[in-house]
Amino acid sequence: MFTSGRRFSLYLFLLVMIFLSSSLLLVYRPLQVELKMSLEQNFAGKADNSLIILDNSIQDFIQNAKTLSSRTAIRQKAYSFIRGEASLEDLVSFSLPRWIEGVETLKGAVFATRRIAGNEIANYGERPPSLPSMSTKCRETLVEYLRYGGRTGVSVCTPIYEEDDLLGYDLVLFDLSSVLERIRKDNIHYRLILKDEPVYEDALQHLGSMVAENDRDEEVIAFYRAVTGSGLLLRASIPGAELYSYSRALARKFTLWFAAFTVLLTLGLTFLVQKRNMGQIRMMKDLQVKLSENEARFRLLFDKGSDAILVNHISQDGEVSTFIEANDIACQFLGYTREELLELTPLNVLVPEYENTVAIIREKLMLNGMALAEITALAKNGKRIPGEINAHLFNLNGKPTVLSIIRDITERKSSEKTLRDSERRYASLFHENEAVMLLVDPETGLIRDANPAACSFYDYDYDDLIGFRFSDITPGTDSSDPSDQLNQVNLGTKKHFYLENMTSSGIVHNVEIYSTKLFFDNRSVLLLMVHDISEKVRAEERAKRLNDELLAISTTDKLTGVNNRRHLEEILQWELNKSRRYGDNLSLIMFDLDGFKAVNDRYGHSRGDEVLKQIARKCVSNLRSSDFFGRWGGDEFLVITPVSEDSALFLAKKLLIIMKESDLGVTASMGVTGFHQGDSLSSLLERADKSMYAAKQQGGDRYILS
Repeated sequence: MFTSGRRFSLYLFLLVMIFLSSSLLLVYRPLQVELKMSLEQNFAGKADNSLIILDNSIQDFIQNAKTLSSRTAIRQKAYSFIRGEASLEDLVSFSLPRWIEGVETLKGAVFATRRIAGNEIANYGERPPSLPSMSTKCRETLVEYLRYGGRTGVSVCTPIYEEDDLLGYDLVLFDLSSVLERIRKDNIHYRLILKDEPVYEDALQHLGSMVAENDRDEEVIAFYRAVTGSGLLLRASIPGAELYSYSRALARKFTLWFAAFTVLLTLGLTFLVQKRNMGQIRMMKDLQVKLSENEARFRLLFDKGSDAILVNHISQDGEVSTFIEANDIACQFLGYTREELLELTPLNVLVPEYENTVAIIREKLMLNGMALAEITALAKNGKRIPGEINAHLFNLNGKPTVLSIIRDITERKSSEKTLRDSERRYASLFHENEAVMLLVDPETGLIRDANPAACSFYDYDYDDLIGFRFSDITPGTDSSDPSDQLNQVNLGTKKHFYLENMTSSGIVHNVEIYSTKLFFDNRSVLLLMVHDISEKVRAEERAKRLNDELLAISTTDKLTGVNNRRHLEEILQWELNKSRRYGDNLSLIMFDLDGFKAVNDRYGHSRGDEVLKQIARKCVSNLRSSDFFGRWGGDEFLVITPVSEDSALFLAKKLLIIMKESDLGVTASMGVTGFHQGDSLSSLLERADKSMYAAKQQGGDRYILS
């Protein structure tokens, strides 16, 4: 026969085993699903990381192709060929090794070709049959995606420009398949889908989602993402069995460990229950001792707590009894002795006007078993004490009993009054201030409040201005984004900024705004103090305009409007320093007008001035933006050009022809020279001047190189 203790242990063991069996069934499947979702998210994350690598690789390919087309030495040689200064054989022999060297540095390039003025200059690699032919000029960078030889590539056509002239183009094919092979890991397979493929539209429907597909009679999990700015889709796939087998194994292992732990726990509990039954009598005696100790501790907590505690009975119809218990704090709070307090009811310790509050507390207690409210207690000496009561209903010896905890909130009420007084002072300061002030919501930009000075400044009624967003009073032509400025103020990264504000009549003011973040009516707002600085801005603009005019006067020849001698010397010194440092080309063309004195003598100085103006205009219109031209003095002019001496001679010849065909009655004697290492400003000018004088001595209308 089993004793009652042993029978209880057996029942407990059987109950726990039943619980274990049901728990295994309930835990295994949700755990497997949770692990499966975690693995799917990990797979999606790896696919997103691979997409970033692919995006960066494509951008690198495009940038590398642009770099190839911008190589300076090869580009300048091609420009010489276009101008007829170099032959096609010269161009090929000069460019081919340098161009191939540049292509070989392009990571991922499998084919490249260069064409200059319709001539194929160089090829690299074997041209795939599927690569489109460039029948039209490539005036800007063109990017196309294609299949070739079972692989995927991106072709990048980049134009070659020199001095705004289109010389030709480079076409480079990069291998995208090698990028996919490099990022493949953890058995994830990647594939690019082009726009012209039949599966493109179907894949587009699954963009951003994870779908199960059949691939050669095997279920795979596929994930689709769009490749930025390309029209390509990236498909990442992994066998479904491989993705989920780990989740099943892990769930099974966890379940088995859970089962083993539960069996051990059950045996341990059974042993403890049996041991408990054997010492039950001794424990009962100990319990009685502890009960008396707990009662003593409760009494200590009750009497020495920080809040007043009162206990009274309540009948089913809501009638309250006198207090049956009160702690020391309650006696001190109300000014009664314990004996006096136990003869009173709750209605005796509250001010008369709170009788309705007592009824409300009573109804909440009967309905919810607890109630929380603010009251005003009435002390024995007649003092009114604000308090917060937290009442709970429980059963004591078969009677409904109320435990009331009353907290003195005198200090809190004083703080609330101080806060209200502070808000009133703020309102007075805000609305009576002569400065323009706005309160703006940092999230929406809505104007929450505006003082009279703001209404007067923006010329709106208060009700109309409150309905606006701050951006509504900021003109659309302003370069600063008001929402961005407010966001920086809200984040604490900026407290001062400049904007343009517009009044109701459309007048735009330049304003300087000082801002700070406040908490008003339990929410965050931005206080904006607006200062009109329109007059200051206009004064600064006038000063800048005057400075620009003075700068033009100091650098420009008054008669011809081109650079004067002083400015030309500054430019030449700058270009000379640059040539010394970097080895750049630099040449001078100094020329003097032949027959200019005869024009002056025959037609007068006004005609001579007009000739100088016409010569200056024709020269400026036939020079490049990188050339500098000015009047050196009298009828002498100077051209500073960053080219070789050969190119400078070509330019001098061009200018001679222009002057001869201008029908102004003058020609020019030109001295041409180039920068040599060791040249100073004076030596370079002296050489150009001697060449010009030699041309003049030989009859003029010619150029001489020195």
